[in-house]
Amino acid sequence: MQRKIVDLHCHSTYSDGAFSPTEIAKKMSDGGVECASLTDHDSVEGISEFRDALQKWGIDHITGVEITLHNPETEFHLLAYNFDENNRELLNLLKEKRKKHTAGYAGNGGFFLTLFSFLFKKRGVPPISEVKEEFEEIVKVVKKAGGEVFLAHPFTLATNPEKLMRIISELKESGLSGIESFYRPYSEERREVLNSIAKSLGLHSSCGSDFHGYRHPMKSDSPFIFGERKKILDTPGIETTEDCWQRVAEPKSAKLI
Repeated sequence: MQRKIVDLHCHSTYSDGAFSPTEIAKKMSDGGVECASLTDHDSVEGISEFRDALQKWGIDHITGVEITLHNPETEFHLLAYNFDENNRELLNLLKEKRKKHTAGYAGNGGFFLTLFSFLFKKRGVPPISEVKEEFEEIVKVVKKAGGEVFLAHPFTLATNPEKLMRIISELKESGLSGIESFYRPYSEERREVLNSIAKSLGLHSSCGSDFHGYRHPMKSDSPFIFGERKKILDTPGIETTEDCWQRVAEPKSAKLI
């Protein structure tokens, strides 16, 4: 069975990544990635540079961004693809999201604030009814810009597959187009669960590594050095079958189906 290496989820220095869009594109090329999307948090500033760099390396491109959906008790993330990054309404939406997301990304301050929030902030998944209005507004804006909305790393919403399927089903009714079924940090078993949910609900699947440059401290198996995790360089890309890829995009046109 023919396999492809793609990456529709990665972050640059325009949000909380360690490398510039150009540097990431080079790493994509080194890793044999055939199609990629830069999905910085609530920002499309790096897309033009990333697209130009990918073209230099002969890699197909899909326009992307990771949008934060906020709630007083938690937040979860959406991936938008194949939109017009110059759409004014979308740019205004992303600007509002960045204002709400007060934890800075720049330097160690942003990193430690993010880690502190991960460890100590109360987390919980609110009923979809509580975020329905915000979610539907995001979907409306993204679709008007020509794009589609996917749910990022779905198991952050629920670990029980049946509960997760109910949540995703509700989101589909409000305009969700797909889910990130092939999320590299997840086990093969979890990916298969998500792929099965996507198929049963008639949703598309996306694939990504969530590349930030270095392994996430809470996901890393790297050793502690003097009480701190040693930084270990990560690599972009996730391998998927041609059959699965056809459910995500048409590589020649880099157009989501």
